[in-house]
Amino acid sequence: LYAKMWFRCADVNLYSLVTHFARGHAVNEVFAVACYRNLPNAHPIFRLLQPHLQGLIAVNVQARAVLVNPGRNVLSMFLSSGDNLSIVLDNYFRKFSYEDLIVPKYFESRGTEAIPEY
Repeated sequence: LYAKMWFRCADVNLYSLVTHFARGHAVNEVFAVACYRNLPNAHPIFRLLQPHLQGLIAVNVQARAVLVNPGRNVLSMFLSSGDNLSIVLDNYFRKFSYEDLIVPKYFESRGTEAIPEY
């Protein structure tokens, strides 16, 4: 029971920091900033992406100030990684590549392309 609790806690740490914050917010902020800086409002790609990127930058600014701020982060009260959030994120971004965002290549790197109907 104790081992299951530690595993689930570590799994929640990885999900909330890496999958949700890093992949869902931090990586997409790059695309949001590039979109808002370089595409006019009438551009078809801007119109396609704008509903998905709306509010992302403001949410990330607040998250960096409150949730993942080194020294006084809220997540240290809920996650076992505590003030080591920057180490967890640094480890993720060291191996991160934009090729990971291409779904077929991502499945191939995980070895799941041979699984039927995956």
